[in-house]
Amino acid sequence: KDNKIMEQVYEEARLHKDIVLGIIDENRRSLTEKTVLGMLWAQLYCQPTFFYKGDDDVWVNQFRLYIYALQANRSFEAPTNSFWRGFVAVDNRKPIRNKNSKYYLSMQDFSEDLFPPFCSGFAYILSNHVLQEMTRMIKEVEMIPLVDDVYVGLLANKSGIR
Repeated sequence: KDNKIMEQVYEEARLHKDIVLGIIDENRRSLTEKTVLGMLWAQLYCQPTFFYKGDDDVWVNQFRLYIYALQANRSFEAPTNSFWRGFVAVDNRKPIRNKNSKYYLSMQDFSEDLFPPFCSGFAYILSNHVLQEMTRMIKEVEMIPLVDDVYVGLLANKSGIR
């Protein structure tokens, strides 16, 4: 059954080029890997004006979002176009060290006391320039599990994006 499904997935990807396939274990700790794969794929193959990342349970009016992003992006001076919008996490910047929490992050995974500012992962949008800068830092910033939004914040911090 799994082989039949995978054949259908490969056929869809071949025909429509609308599926990104990666070999990643499906678990909560792999969220960062999946986010990075999406960012790299978008940067390498799409060169988008904007990159939107949202959870599957978040509804967005994509047309209104695009118009908003275009208007907001014009307020920045070229060539920076450092557009990055989302809900900035203020109250949850401390890593959870309680081993019983599903959001537990060990000191080995992340040794600092506070996360840098980051846009909460349920939804955010960034300009192509910001996407380029962040993907350029992927090799320099060690991946942390579970908290993909924090990792994106680490990429932004390393690349000087605020």
